[in-house]
Amino acid sequence: MLSHKLLIGLSTAMLSSISVASELPLKFSASVIVENNLPYAVDISIPSGESASIKLKNGLRLEVNNLNVVGQSSPSVKLYDDNSATPRLIHSAKSESLKSPNNWSVSYTVCSGHAQFSSPAPAVPLSCPM
Repeated sequence: MLSHKLLIGLSTAMLSSISVASELPLKFSASVIVENNLPYAVDISIPSGESASIKLKNGLRLEVNNLNVVGQSSPSVKLYDDNSATPRLIHSAKSESLKSPNNWSVSYTVCSGHAQFSSPAPAVPLSCPM
């Protein structure tokens, strides 16, 4: 009977540690290059259950959601073009399999209104065809 209580205690402790780890802020970094111009760098920390909207150059906007809580969906990023009356979604992605669940790096290269996406962000960003 003593070993049964120990297993329950260990299971509860493991669940608690998983829940606490997943409620840490998301450290999000992005590099956005538009038409081979200099990259726009983003480095932010987003508390669990919150989101951030970041306005970039040329009317682009990143929207990052940190729903990295047990039982909910994983963090996500969306890239919008806000240059017209109705924002246009260019790309969206979820962080399904992060090596570190609280660190996510992405890279966007936007060429003629289309996005090339990389995650994790490569050491050398993609470029637009000449």
